[in-house]
Amino acid sequence: MRLASPEWLILFPMLVFAAWYWRSLRLWQPLRFLAFSILIVLLSEPALHRGGKGTDVWVLVDRSASAQSLLGKRLEEIQALLSQSMSGEDSLHYVDYSDSVQFRVSGGGEVYQGGQDETRTGLAIQTTLGRVSPDRQSRILVLTDGFSTEPLGDTTERLIEQQVPLDYRLLALPADIDYRVERFQVTERVQVTEPVFIELEIAGTSNGVVPFQISRDQNLVAKGNADIRNGSATARFTDRMTVGGGYRYTVELLPSEDAFPGNNSAEAWVEVMGGPRVLLVTAYEGDPLADVLQAQGFAVEVVTDLSSLHVGRLSGAKAVVFNNVPAYSLPSHFLEALDFFVHMQGGGFLMTGGKNSFGAGGYFDSSLDELLPVSMELRQEHRKLTLSLALVLDRSGSMGKTVTGDLTKMDLACEGAGRAIELLGYDDSVAVLAVDSEAHIAIPLSQVGEDREMLSHSVRRITHGGGGIYVYEGLVAAWEELQKSEVGQRHIILFSDATDAEKPGDYRELVAQMVEGGCTISVIALGAESDLDAGLLKDIANRGGGRIFFNADPSDLPALFAQEVVAVARSTFVDEPVGVMGAVGWLEIAADPIEWPGAVDGYNLCYLRPEATAAVLTTDEYKAPLVAFWQRGIGRVGAVSFPTRGESSEQVRGWAGYGDFVQTLVRWLVGEEIPQGVGFQTRMVGTALGIDLFFDERWVESFAEEPPTILLSDGESGELLEAVWERLEPGVYRSQTNLAPGRRYRGAISLGKESLSFGPILARGNIEWVFDQERIRELSNVSAASGGTERIDLSSVWSASSPALAHSLQIPLLLLLLVVFLAEALVSRTGWRLPEISLRHIIHMARVIPATRSIPATRSIPAAPVTPASPVIPAKAGTHKDVRKQPAVARKVEPKPATERGSRFRKAKK
Repeated sequence: MRLASPEWLILFPMLVFAAWYWRSLRLWQPLRFLAFSILIVLLSEPALHRGGKGTDVWVLVDRSASAQSLLGKRLEEIQALLSQSMSGEDSLHYVDYSDSVQFRVSGGGEVYQGGQDETRTGLAIQTTLGRVSPDRQSRILVLTDGFSTEPLGDTTERLIEQQVPLDYRLLALPADIDYRVERFQVTERVQVTEPVFIELEIAGTSNGVVPFQISRDQNLVAKGNADIRNGSATARFTDRMTVGGGYRYTVELLPSEDAFPGNNSAEAWVEVMGGPRVLLVTAYEGDPLADVLQAQGFAVEVVTDLSSLHVGRLSGAKAVVFNNVPAYSLPSHFLEALDFFVHMQGGGFLMTGGKNSFGAGGYFDSSLDELLPVSMELRQEHRKLTLSLALVLDRSGSMGKTVTGDLTKMDLACEGAGRAIELLGYDDSVAVLAVDSEAHIAIPLSQVGEDREMLSHSVRRITHGGGGIYVYEGLVAAWEELQKSEVGQRHIILFSDATDAEKPGDYRELVAQMVEGGCTISVIALGAESDLDAGLLKDIANRGGGRIFFNADPSDLPALFAQEVVAVARSTFVDEPVGVMGAVGWLEIAADPIEWPGAVDGYNLCYLRPEATAAVLTTDEYKAPLVAFWQRGIGRVGAVSFPTRGESSEQVRGWAGYGDFVQTLVRWLVGEEIPQGVGFQTRMVGTALGIDLFFDERWVESFAEEPPTILLSDGESGELLEAVWERLEPGVYRSQTNLAPGRRYRGAISLGKESLSFGPILARGNIEWVFDQERIRELSNVSAASGGTERIDLSSVWSASSPALAHSLQIPLLLLLLVVFLAEALVSRTGWRLPEISLRHIIHMARVIPATRSIPATRSIPAAPVTPASPVIPAKAGTHKDVRKQPAVARKVEPKPATERGSRFRKAKK
């Protein structure tokens, strides 16, 4: 047993003195004396030794990108050295970490599976401490370059609490020349026409001139040469925007020599506040919708270049309108961002009709499907034609490349083909061909019927082959299969690598024959329009009367297949004039009724969802909604299924009430203005987002009933991150949240039925290559506080002294003290007394005990016989006899009066 604070034992002689000197305290009573003795022992912090022999050493290996090249083959030498220098009672454990923590199996040589863009040393230490055995002496040894991408936090307290020293070995950076973006500061929020200040700080290990360039949304806005002197250089610029929204600024260093190119770029976002505006995404130049909205006082931003859309365009927008634009032509991340824009940021969304909209535009089963107030499924009784579909899949050697996790390009293409089959109708037919240097029929033309699951499963098992794809051979085989179908429409989806399409043959004549036979051809090309064989694939799609999709990201292939099949197999555009009848739902968003046109020239057949409201219906057999709307989250969504421009829109464009209709619907979508008396401010510090919310007394009662909430979306993981408020003072809330580095976030502060939106906000990227010396100093301080040090000689970690482990006895002693205290209180209450301990008793016992121990025990002495006691005769008064010669006289003790016993009880109470 050991005492952590033995100096408290000095109280024992003081206790003995107090008991002798102040007898009125009755400290010699056994229970009272014992209670004070236990208290003194408690103050001394007693503990029992535990842990046995040997030491557990946990080796944390930094697997981040910046440390990987420094470890190299040295790791094998380090592991061999640690193994050879340990004793038989020691044990060795390895932990790999970067952005996540991975424990190795004993004796295993697993490959680290996590990402390498962060160095989370604090997380690795905390996680390891959760595995450390409390009954063994342990140490942690960190092998790292020292540049953690996060503070070590409260690791010091846990290390000390668990008595685990932290040692470390720094991996020295090479002495090569390195230039990096030390700081890229851009004004986060400005008003329209207000200047944006850009400050760039470049650091380097050597003096020299470093070229750089700064771009805004891929448009060059500044370039120059930074003259590095004494390790750094600074450049400043200004920029100005005339349209609100979010803008992405990027900087790139272009040194001729650099050891770590990973730290040569940085990115930042600016939010330009230009007042509420409507973002009109349209297929038409000079869209009349823009003229009508501008005439009603709306600020309208018209987008016809659909590839230029990104989530930053949603910043400051109050409503987004899609006017007859197909889903495949819109960036997928922009489509996915609309759900958060509506539900959490309170934005409005409107889709209008046409042959490239709703189901015909490929929106069925897309990220916008559940957002719309109408459903786009094509019910069996409304199918006018069956479809015979042939899927021609490139299975050349290039399709075997792994692109996402364990998935290859071929896997993703097969997943898309399987999803396409799942979207076909019962009476539709499908054929699947896998093509390399020849066509392989994976599935001959077959009716879907009850075999949908079996067909989709079969196509997902297709594997890649070798060589290139012979386009002509694939088209010939597909056409031969489709000619087996007698009725319905025929369509081919050709999937090919845009850099590997070979042997086109006389495809022009072949495609002409196919078109004459009622077949159309669409192409999904993996790559870009600038690739080697892109021209061939575009020409095939144009001659075949279909669509062409270029996509460089194989993970989008399943969605592209689904969109194309929906557009062909589920085309629900009715291109015949149909009558119109109003419904009472219009008065839910309008103050006055409206005179509807007598008919429309065509519409997209959809079905009203259960919770939605219809304002106008068709008079045909379908009674389909032409105008529908509903509330989603705190935002609003509308659907107008008839065209407002282009083909089949003549009667609508001549409608006298067209302007009032558009104005009323869009004003409802925009929603109410944010009430006065509330505002917020955002700031980024590294990867930490700080938000300050300011409000006046008008919001106090509302926030007391329903506190404001913060939700963040990164647009990638699909998960929402909720931040937590801290009340600083009356009228001020503050929140701070760590964001994943390199990810773009959008946020919303919910105020009940209203919302304050912000973003995009970018958590600093490339933080793995930010060599902050403060992180090394922090690691050194934590190590020293825990009892560790930097280990130049790694074998010395086994001989280092570790804190002796012990089981504390304080809790058992506290329980014993409680029992003794209660017993002493009981004795005092009842008046029952134990014999007191006096100094005379102690001296007497000190003399008697040694004398007793000195009596020899050579033989046993038989007990004397017991004789009957003689009758007791009381002695006469006045007589003097030798009492030693007389038998003991028993005296009858008279009981004391009750008053005396009562007084003793009262004294005991006192």
